[in-house]
Amino acid sequence: EPEQRDFVLALQRALVGVRALEAARAGTVLAALLQRLYGLDVLEEEAIVAWWGDERAAAGEAMAAVRERCRVLVEWLENAEEEDDDDDDEDDSDDE
Repeated sequence: EPEQRDFVLALQRALVGVRALEAARAGTVLAALLQRLYGLDVLEEEAIVAWWGDERAAAGEAMAAVRERCRVLVEWLENAEEEDDDDDDEDDSDDE
């Protein structure tokens, strides 16, 4: 998981470094990449959430702007995790 978090940070930094991309476009590209890599089981949910919580992901104006464009994806992942936990709790109570 730390390696995956660091991979996401590297992607974010690379996109911030592309002068031709403004932060909004770079953030949209990063969000799309993360969603696709998650869907392909390349990145785990925990790694994306860990990246989101890492202070380095919001260090500086450009990094923070790119990170912000990924908020919807991260919130969706966190809500999906909560729903999975709720489903697990319901399954446990059904077994009793």
